[in-house]
Amino acid sequence: MKKIILLIFIVNIAIVFTSYAQTREKYWVYFTNKGVSTSANLKKLARQSLSERAIKRRILRGNPAEIFNETDLPVFPSYLKQIRETGAKICNRSRWLNAVSVEASAGELADLEQMNFVKKISPVITFIRSDSRAGKEKSPRSFRKFHSASGDIYDYGPSLAQLQLINVPALHNAGLTGKGVLVTLLDSGFNYETNQAFRYLNLLAEWDFVFHDGITKNDAAQDSPGQDSHGSKVLSLIGGFLPGSLIGPAFGATFALAKTE
Repeated sequence: MKKIILLIFIVNIAIVFTSYAQTREKYWVYFTNKGVSTSANLKKLARQSLSERAIKRRILRGNPAEIFNETDLPVFPSYLKQIRETGAKICNRSRWLNAVSVEASAGELADLEQMNFVKKISPVITFIRSDSRAGKEKSPRSFRKFHSASGDIYDYGPSLAQLQLINVPALHNAGLTGKGVLVTLLDSGFNYETNQAFRYLNLLAEWDFVFHDGITKNDAAQDSPGQDSHGSKVLSLIGGFLPGSLIGPAFGATFALAKTE
């Protein structure tokens, strides 16, 4: 009899926890401010949050007197602490949106809505791609044959036409290939390890903001088939280098890759 009662107790606990897990949803929580009271403090804290490289780039390309603003500040730590105290789980944070995405129950959400520093709360929009096209091979495209001008340094192959539209060959001939420039791409994933066009890719960093790890290519255990194809194509169009087939306009740049969806 005791064993039956214990079994019933365990089953009931499992049901409660399952129900609890199923009722937790994801939301964006936006804040009213960054918790900074004066412009002097803002500039000081903003400067501390930026790298010297970022500061130099802003001075070069913008107004030196206005290189810092509130969006440079991280989300106010006190707000994060108070959110965690409700039991809500912080998934991601954005200094530019001045917001965090959280996983919360209805009760925790109600607590968040009562906080005076919360501007608004909205559900995290999700999208699940259909796998109906997964595994289907596309017919190979046929390209017109393009020939680089005699003065061009590189053999662009089929990518010549698109580069000529924005006068890239002339820039390459002048030695401008993106060297010294940092390019950050935000996309659904990047597979740069097996494609020969990425053989000379100068990769500074990569991060998966969905699963919080350093792998941006497809992971069969958690990603849809072909999910990283779009990001890989975008990366190749900008930084690919495979003479005779594909050359990107900024193949000499340094890249940081962010998997964000």
